[in-house]
Amino acid sequence: MELWTSTMHLLSLSTQTANALIRTTLHLPPDEGRRERHPEWTERRAIDVYSHWLKVAEPGKKEKYPRPFILTLADVPFSELLPRWMEVKDRFAPTRAMILGLRYAEGGYLEPRVITAVGAAESMHRALDPAPPIPDDEFKVIRSLLLDTVPVERKQWLHGLLIRNEPSLKMRLADLIERLGEVGTSVVPDPKKWIKAAVNARDTLAHVGRTSDYTLHELHAVVEVTAAVVVLNLLHELGVPEERMLTAVTDKGTLSQAARLGREYFAVDEAEPQAPEETPDSAPASELR
Repeated sequence: MELWTSTMHLLSLSTQTANALIRTTLHLPPDEGRRERHPEWTERRAIDVYSHWLKVAEPGKKEKYPRPFILTLADVPFSELLPRWMEVKDRFAPTRAMILGLRYAEGGYLEPRVITAVGAAESMHRALDPAPPIPDDEFKVIRSLLLDTVPVERKQWLHGLLIRNEPSLKMRLADLIERLGEVGTSVVPDPKKWIKAAVNARDTLAHVGRTSDYTLHELHAVVEVTAAVVVLNLLHELGVPEERMLTAVTDKGTLSQAARLGREYFAVDEAEPQAPEETPDSAPASELR
């Protein structure tokens, strides 16, 4: 069952849509106990398996807007792809669940989708096991010095704030986009703008309980662009060539839609034209007389 669902999730990652099993059948081995009672005891018995799935298969239905596959066997041979995927799906299990959950439960309120998309990015970076921002020994010294400066009744509160020496969400998102190189900037032209929007949107939702700082269109852009960054990082872990990922970003699919939103909401600001420096030749005529 795990192999079936894992393969289905790989298809969902590649199509960026919810996929479902059409039919599941188990074949039981020959039953020695039926040797004398049944002439066909050596034949395997087929048993249909019924289970509850998030997505019900509709094999006869045609998709209204067909989407190109992000990943095909022409990119990575199946003999290499499946073993890699089995490793990646386990290593980044929470990330996989959250990012595919956005496709299996499309629509609905934007707020939980923001939390899910940014949470998937944070979870993925954590699974990459990055180095701490500062050496652990230095962190312990700084924490000890800070704890010594506050009253006893505040030590527990401060200790809770300084419990981990780990990257901030801002640093995590910056790392994820940086490791993608040109592929990342093709989706997020100005990473700083995206990081600021993603961090602020998540924090105001989770810690303040409001989204008034952003329009629904801006929140939608945060969700789709962040999800695209996570998907591209998963493809990177699968060993998909950079050229193929760049093609996927320009195809008519989910990643290209995210890139369009990235260019619209997280574009690099054009430099303001500089006023020409005044020279004797450009001075007003009255000054040249």
